Amino acid sequence: MFSSAHQERADALLELRRYPEALTECLHAIASEPEDPYNHYCLTRCHLGMDNTEEALKAASRIIELAPQWAPGYYILSLALYANKNFAGELETAEHAVSLDPESPPLLERLASAQMQSGLIRQAKDTARQLLELDPESVTTHSVIASISIELQEWDVALKHIDIVLNEEPDNLQYLNDLGRIHIGRKEWKQAREVFHRALKIDPSNEAVRDNLKMAIDSSLSGGDYGLDKKEKREDLPAELDMLIQDTEDRKSASERMFGGYLPAVLVLLLLIILTWIFSLMGY
Repeated sequence: MFSSAHQERADALLELRRYPEALTECLHAIASEPEDPYNHYCLTRCHLGMDNTEEALKAASRIIELAPQWAPGYYILSLALYANKNFAGELETAEHAVSLDPESPPLLERLASAQMQSGLIRQAKDTARQLLELDPESVTTHSVIASISIELQEWDVALKHIDIVLNEEPDNLQYLNDLGRIHIGRKEWKQAREVFHRALKIDPSNEAVRDNLKMAIDSSLSGGDYGLDKKEKREDLPAELDMLIQDTEDRKSASERMFGGYLPAVLVLLLLIILTWIFSLMGY
């Protein structure tokens, strides 16, 4: 009962992403019930949430020792291997998880992601088809299919599924970025810039979104790669977008000035240090 109470509190805190507090509850639960694999599952989630990747891998490995036939253990181990950039291990573990429970949507989602990470896009597409049959209403299912379709440059399919996702989560930055990428793939530069602009309002500090917005604006000003959009003039852009372009250009110019100004001096200093060291070895 004592361990169960700690488990429940850990679960609640994990849902709130309060990882340090959840970690404390997990450790109490493990102290009480050290052989309960679910306690170690929660511990792994805590470490992943806190970017303690090596500790997450240790905790996940302990799950497999305790419950070698428990599919969720391999699910979380696959995530821990991904966090440690062991992508071959991630894929192998995700495949084993699905072999234990072939009709589990979360396990199939994990496998599709691992296949994409390993460049097995066609296999990921096959996995996504299974996922769609099993869980056609899931936002995550449609997100996975959209991501795969983007990689395969199947823009119409990607747009269909990302629209479903955004209907449920309209302010999700990742999904908005995916929608913008789809519009770029379709050479719809104006739509792309509108989406990226919307995403940037949600997270003004996101450099990836800012760069994508700049690319979409530049392409609309040049008429796009294939001239599918009517070419616009800079002065025709809304003032807010024009300011964003100027800000991005100013940042780039400042970076180039700093890089160009300091790099030669750094190289000269490094050369002097090396020469001093060589002369000291020669006894000068």
